[in-house]
Amino acid sequence: MSISKQAEALLDHIEAIEFRSLSWGFADGSMSMDEGVRLAQEIASDAPGELIEELVAARLIFEWDNAAGETRYRSRFAETIRLLSRLRQLFPGRPWFGAPRLVSDFRVDIRRRRYPRRDREGAEIFSEHETVLGESPLRRRLWHALVGEAQLKLAAFQERATLRLLSRDPDAATIVTAGTGSGKTLSFYLPALMRIGELIQANQYWVKAIAIYPRIELLKDQLSEAFFRARLLDATLVGDGRRPITVGALFGSTPKRADKQSLQNAKWKWVPRSNSYVCPWFKCPHCNGDLTWQEDDIAQQVERLICANVQCRQSIDSNRLVLTRNRLVSHPPDILFTTTEMLNQRMSDLAMRKVFGIGVLNQQKPVFALLDEVHTYVGTSGAQAALVLRRWRHLIGVPVTWCGLSATLQESVRFFADLTGVAKDNVVEVTPAFNELVEEGADYQAILRGDPTLQASVLSTTIQAAILTARMMDTQVNGRSFNRFGKRVFVFTDDLDVTNRLFDNLRDAEAYNIFGNPDNGRFPLAALRARPREDDSRREAEGQRWWAAERIGRNLADRLRVGRTTSQDAGVLANADVIVATASLEVGYNDEQVGAVIQHKAPRNMASFLQRKGRAGRIRGMRPLTVTVLSEYGRDRVAFQAYEYLFEPVVEAQHLPVLNQYVLRIQAVFSFFDWLACEASQSCLKGWMWDVLSQPESFSGQLEPMVLKRLTSLLRGEQSVVTSLTQHLRRSLGLQLEVVDSILWNPPRALLLEVVPTLTRRLVRNWQLAAPTGDVKFDLWKSFHPLPDFIPQNLFSDLSLPEVQIVLPPATVNDKEKYDSLPIVQTLQQLAPGRVTRRFAHERGGLCHWFPLNLEDDLQVIPIDKYARLNEALGIFTGTGDDGSSLTMQVYRPWEICLAKTLSNEVLPTSNAFPRWYSHFMPQGTPVVVPVPPRSAWFDLVSDVRFHLHRFRGSVTVRRFSPLVRANLRRKSGDKIVQVEYADPQGKPAALGFEVEVDGFFMDFKLPSPETLAKETLPGDLSASSRLAYHRYCVLSDKALPAEIDTLQREWLHQILISAALAKAQMDGMSVGQAAKSILEGDPAKTFATVLYSLFALQDVEAESLAADEDSESEEEEGSTQNVSRKVSRLEERLLNSIGRPEVIQSLLALVPELDTPTSSNFGAWLFRTLHETLAEAVLQACINSAPRHAATEGIVADLEVVESGLARVWITETTLGGAGVIQAFAGAFAEEPRGLFRAIEAALAPTDLELASLGLKQFLILTCDNASIADLTHRLRSMQSHQAREVIQSELYQALGHNGIDVGHALSVSLNARILRPGMGADWDRLLRDLLLSWEKLEAKHQVSIGLREFCYVALDLPGVRDRLRQMLQGTYATLGDAEFIQVLGGLLWPRGIEIRQRALQSYNPFRTRRLTDPALVRCLLLANSIPTVVVGVDDWQSSFAALMTEYATVQLQCAVGDEHTLRQAIVEALSTPIDVGYLQFFPVVERIERSDAETRATLSLREHV
Repeated sequence: MSISKQAEALLDHIEAIEFRSLSWGFADGSMSMDEGVRLAQEIASDAPGELIEELVAARLIFEWDNAAGETRYRSRFAETIRLLSRLRQLFPGRPWFGAPRLVSDFRVDIRRRRYPRRDREGAEIFSEHETVLGESPLRRRLWHALVGEAQLKLAAFQERATLRLLSRDPDAATIVTAGTGSGKTLSFYLPALMRIGELIQANQYWVKAIAIYPRIELLKDQLSEAFFRARLLDATLVGDGRRPITVGALFGSTPKRADKQSLQNAKWKWVPRSNSYVCPWFKCPHCNGDLTWQEDDIAQQVERLICANVQCRQSIDSNRLVLTRNRLVSHPPDILFTTTEMLNQRMSDLAMRKVFGIGVLNQQKPVFALLDEVHTYVGTSGAQAALVLRRWRHLIGVPVTWCGLSATLQESVRFFADLTGVAKDNVVEVTPAFNELVEEGADYQAILRGDPTLQASVLSTTIQAAILTARMMDTQVNGRSFNRFGKRVFVFTDDLDVTNRLFDNLRDAEAYNIFGNPDNGRFPLAALRARPREDDSRREAEGQRWWAAERIGRNLADRLRVGRTTSQDAGVLANADVIVATASLEVGYNDEQVGAVIQHKAPRNMASFLQRKGRAGRIRGMRPLTVTVLSEYGRDRVAFQAYEYLFEPVVEAQHLPVLNQYVLRIQAVFSFFDWLACEASQSCLKGWMWDVLSQPESFSGQLEPMVLKRLTSLLRGEQSVVTSLTQHLRRSLGLQLEVVDSILWNPPRALLLEVVPTLTRRLVRNWQLAAPTGDVKFDLWKSFHPLPDFIPQNLFSDLSLPEVQIVLPPATVNDKEKYDSLPIVQTLQQLAPGRVTRRFAHERGGLCHWFPLNLEDDLQVIPIDKYARLNEALGIFTGTGDDGSSLTMQVYRPWEICLAKTLSNEVLPTSNAFPRWYSHFMPQGTPVVVPVPPRSAWFDLVSDVRFHLHRFRGSVTVRRFSPLVRANLRRKSGDKIVQVEYADPQGKPAALGFEVEVDGFFMDFKLPSPETLAKETLPGDLSASSRLAYHRYCVLSDKALPAEIDTLQREWLHQILISAALAKAQMDGMSVGQAAKSILEGDPAKTFATVLYSLFALQDVEAESLAADEDSESEEEEGSTQNVSRKVSRLEERLLNSIGRPEVIQSLLALVPELDTPTSSNFGAWLFRTLHETLAEAVLQACINSAPRHAATEGIVADLEVVESGLARVWITETTLGGAGVIQAFAGAFAEEPRGLFRAIEAALAPTDLELASLGLKQFLILTCDNASIADLTHRLRSMQSHQAREVIQSELYQALGHNGIDVGHALSVSLNARILRPGMGADWDRLLRDLLLSWEKLEAKHQVSIGLREFCYVALDLPGVRDRLRQMLQGTYATLGDAEFIQVLGGLLWPRGIEIRQRALQSYNPFRTRRLTDPALVRCLLLANSIPTVVVGVDDWQSSFAALMTEYATVQLQCAVGDEHTLRQAIVEALSTPIDVGYLQFFPVVERIERSDAETRATLSLREHV
């Protein structure tokens, strides 16, 4: 049984109506029975009720009775979105109503899924193309076996691809582009198997097709597909006197030979099971059961797999599947499956290279080469792959027919030509035409933005979203929706540390212990959403009752099965409900049960996101859900603003940086190994360069004399040998001769001047150092990783050389010491002494590593040689610190670090450490100068913009070093702050660091001096916000406060002091400064304790502390359900202990005068730094906003520098060696159109949608309380549950708001629906909120200081009537209503305003800088306000003033008061249609941007040709 087409059509209609409400942020809509019946009658007039019942039975829609007894309907998708939008961070023992909200905004999308129509019969295709498909009697029979007998229907694009690939064009390439699940793979294997069948001879073995994959999971999946298709030809081939097609795989799990040791040494071990071993990469093609290799067969060297399923027992022997590497060499398979990584390494293996067609007869070389998911080859990793393929093409020396499979890709022909090296004219794209597609099923998408006002970690949002989404899928045992919804969820992250933390925390949320076993003393967090004894209706309205999951068949007290798949894991946990994964699972894992994908934070690129999204909905007709969880910072903010690109991800035209100098130099070393192998093949039959060149005791010792002979010839400069190497590099990499000469002779890492001498020295001395120091007796070496200081161990590693080797202790008593590696930046950041990491902790939950510190000393000096067992002295560096100070110090670069396991009774996993960085930037070469437009507002502000790019023989040398680390060791007994310093072998102070050559640019800003800024008179609201922000800065940076009081504690001390001072100032009629002084001179401990308890109730303080580095590579976990109360009390105890110390009180007292009367010089310096910081973030944000969507913008960072002339310099640099092409793209765009850069900066400085929504909410509340018409529409809208009726009234309301000066954009609409128009709200709540907002503003005006959300929630309790009104409206919600509960309620009702929003608008993550306050309003006021002339519309003869100013300045602002936007609209229309005379020419103005504030609206117009 399945869902009827009529019922599915009804579901589409229902969801289309729901979508209109959801898209405006209204998630509580539902449909009445009458509306449902009317819709059903349009589809099936005779039995509409049956269609509804069919959908209800399948749980595709839910049916319930509301409080009035009316039957209502809502789809499963809409209910899922409603619950997701209402997520809260609930923990046992805490009131649910005060729990932090985790979602501040959301976006949704529904669109029909399109598939190629498969309607082409095999016989019909054959008759139309008999000359190709019937070229020989054998080909005719092969076609019939593959298509006819299998009764296979093809899509038109598969037909075209088959004919193209059978055409025998030499060195031709075909790229097949289509969506997930469209059948791209078949379009290759049909023609490939036919050609292979024709080439097979009974006793001849050679590889005819090589399939190369970027990910192992994809390889395993496609191997199964090819094996299945190949078996369809067995009878035909054997009947023709040939043999069956053999398939083989060469990757980490392929054992060397048929013995137990080889099986255990494979990367993913063959697991022993009752006298056999389970194959880790191949399932039974008949029943999908495990295939085992029997010990008896292994002993007899028989390669045979037998199905473990006793009802199947299918046998696969070596004449169909090759299992070992030895047999791959002796009997190469007809189709070889391998990875790019394996191809790169084994081309210099004298035995294995023959499997790739290298060094064999021309008639026994591969005919086909398949590249799957080619759109994933992006950036420098794509360039690495392209150069590997060029090297292979050069070594085999014959034409190959290439086939690439890809998602829809712009400029795919050019891209595939770049990837394969085939001439563009020989590449053809095959893709389904639009009229060949049919619609089937639906594609659901949701984007959730974490709530920045409550500062809960976005990881918490992802965890809560996962435990909900998985329960909205079908159960494993009862698929009620008939495969419309799946049964499991994939959760993707882009960082291994985050993956392990998310996995462990998700298991903890599902009540498992650290070993993954059920904790019988706890229930899953989802159980908190089961039916309560009381308050059910309110919980339901707030989305805290998950009855829909129960209707699907989920018991909320049952645990989800949680699995993980990363590069460290062997595979996917069977029957898991949730799989936490990294990129290792984004391609190739075709699981038909996956119904939803959750992406944690913005995807790194659209190609990757498209792959992850495609993991769900593998069955045609499914309705998969993709949920993206974003924070409010960095790339996440950009992704949310441009949400349409996530809803319709397009893999844009991609350009592989194959000429990137660092990529070329790495590939030149690989190609050098290939050359050595070619030279050695004349005298040796076996041996592997990666072995002999990597370690003292190699398994390929017979190669060493020949290798040394060639290295010596190169060192001597023997012309014939140098010429041979030069020609090899030129042809294998496809380079010009001058580029090869540069690689051979010019730094950095010149092949002949650095690589060859280093290799020679190590081989001659057998890696022994000439002058050993301490325990270090050997030169840098790592098994099977030659030259780790010149090439990465893995092909797609970050270009950060040499990578640091990490030595890890055994995870358990049965394990061995293991090795890993990390790029230098990640090493120094993530493995700083005292920081606990889970990056390498995949064996079990609770396993953590760190570089250990003792738990007693506050200051600890660590010798460089102890922290980094292997290191290199880089020399004396000079750099500038975050505070502007300069430091000169000897710097060392680590090569190897040994970590230890942490013990839970020593330190907790949330222990962290923060290196203090110093940086120095040295521009090199000739810059690309971008001129500042002379008539723009920036002409007098910016003196210079210079790009230094590798492309134009320039660069920026970036030096960064860390002389000390501040570690926060978290223990069960409390936290301890430790300062760690480094010392050289002589005991002198030293630092750890590195030096890199990157692309970058700087902008020099001519800011007013601090003295001038201190004299500026700021507008009232900006003055109020700056006063408080300045005082906060004073507390955070005060050196008189004890060093162990960290930033988090200082933040809380400041907020508690201000809250208490505001309350006292309001009560006693004094200034805030006077009140603060009175508190600190009285009984501060008592006052602070009172405020502390109340404010802590407002949110999860632990989550806040972990959200401090929200954009960092490593996120901390959300609070464990086992120890929440203990965590809160620990921070509370630290704060109370701090305020009890006399030196803390004295420090705070000394800073009190800065509240009322800031010190002029200090305040001016703070303004200068804030302007500089804000401009730096605005420039970075402008670059991110302007970048091509495929660009890896997470690899660029902003730094500040004040040069000698007093200019405020902003550096934007890449972190990728040699340039990743991002800044190069900026340079090209901005050099061509300089105004684009400055327009992008202005856009970054403009008020955000959150600012505008905050203003709009206040205006709406005032209107709905004072305007009877608006109040009536609001009441009617709230009372409507019907989507269609609500849509009509909402349109009326928004139109009325527009006439009253409130422009309802998407952000405001979502905020209105989520905060004010939601169920449970009414006129009483409106009046309370309005009164609170007006009181808030009144308090700020009275005390001339901005008041944050937390502070106001505390002060509001003493406002007249507030407690009584809240108590009356909250009857029955709380058993008792104390201060903590009142503050919880207020915190959930109100929202941040002013600087609380602005300071989050421009924030990025830079591991080398402490995040500081930014305020775009200060830049707009102090730097830009007077730079653009303004004309007020509506006054007499404004048109003449506008024309005169536009002629002179080319940029003018039109201004109107709030509420008079209609006049502004008319003025803009008139201005745009009236030409401006400039000399003898006429130009028409264009609108650059619209800005709104509390008092006015401005439109900026310019003459772009005249600027």
